[in-house]
Amino acid sequence: MEPDEISTMDTLPVSNVSDAATSEPALFRECPSFAIYTAAGCCFLIALIGVPFNAVTIMALGKCKLKAKPASLFIMNMCAADLLLSGVHAPLTGLALLRRTWTLGSVARRLLPLSRFVLLATSMLSMMAISISRVILITQPAISNRLFSMRNVILMVVTIWFLAIMMLMPTCFGIYGQFGRDNVTGSYTIVADSAGRSPRAIYYIFTFLTSFATLTICYTRLFYEVRDSSKRSNRSSAPRGGSWATRPPVARAAQPPSVDTSPADQEIESTEGASTSSSSGASAFRNLVTKLNTMQLSKKDRKLIIMIAAILCSVWICYLPMTLVKIFEKDVPVILFLIGYILVYLASCVNPLVYMVLSHEYRDAYRGLFRSVPPRAPRW
Repeated sequence: MEPDEISTMDTLPVSNVSDAATSEPALFRECPSFAIYTAAGCCFLIALIGVPFNAVTIMALGKCKLKAKPASLFIMNMCAADLLLSGVHAPLTGLALLRRTWTLGSVARRLLPLSRFVLLATSMLSMMAISISRVILITQPAISNRLFSMRNVILMVVTIWFLAIMMLMPTCFGIYGQFGRDNVTGSYTIVADSAGRSPRAIYYIFTFLTSFATLTICYTRLFYEVRDSSKRSNRSSAPRGGSWATRPPVARAAQPPSVDTSPADQEIESTEGASTSSSSGASAFRNLVTKLNTMQLSKKDRKLIIMIAAILCSVWICYLPMTLVKIFEKDVPVILFLIGYILVYLASCVNPLVYMVLSHEYRDAYRGLFRSVPPRAPRW
């Protein structure tokens, strides 16, 4: 090699040197070995949990009568994105951590971060679509059937994937940022372009704040609508003009409306298994939680509060750390990047777990998948 070529190689950025070098630089080289191996084990564990649970959720919902409730496609779409994230990206990251390097070709180095960000955006957009559709079902039942027909829901699912891909097109073509190797962590992600511009922090902030605000507003509205509906049902079912026994036998009392048949209460049971990818209900619903002992809440109201808290806390725990790391990336230790990556992958296996724990209808769907008795279709 000529001296001029040697000096040119020395002045190249680290990311360009790694493309030309025969071996990749070490991943998270500043992290201790036990942290790297622990993170690799977490990646494999996430794949072991997320793949079967997301697959079972998709199959269970597919076995239900989806034509009657087409909005279930939103949940299946979210689980499909989580399935790919936990089944492809999590184990690949685990293998790379064990080897302390990425062994990827030039095409894979760009496709890997592109697909990861697309899947994350698809999962978050699907969660927002689920929450919005639930609120519309309760507040505007007259238009919900037309708005969420099978044809329209399929178009919405396609639009979700289209938006997730289009958000990254400027980065993919190097217009605003680019895909490459991060010099700090050694991983392949969105990095600054030749002009020093990187949309990575903006991407995380926009995705987190938009999803958290949408889920908080929608589920807060959902709670109060359900709460008001329960109060109206209780008032309408209360006896008037004395007890039932003292009324003349000729005056046939109108049968009180069943709580389970009201649109709001039908929404609760399905909402118990709503997508869990949302964040910190601790702050948004702190007043509600502290008043649980003083308010006269029904059993379904309490279940709804637990579901809302689980959704918001899950997004808060899984996505907020990485968002903060990307905002203050110049001032945080490298190990926090590693923790943030693991928590983001963790979100891909949290959703089906919450479905099984909080929704008896989804539990019935899971049981029906392995039995001869067909499962009940979730109401939403």
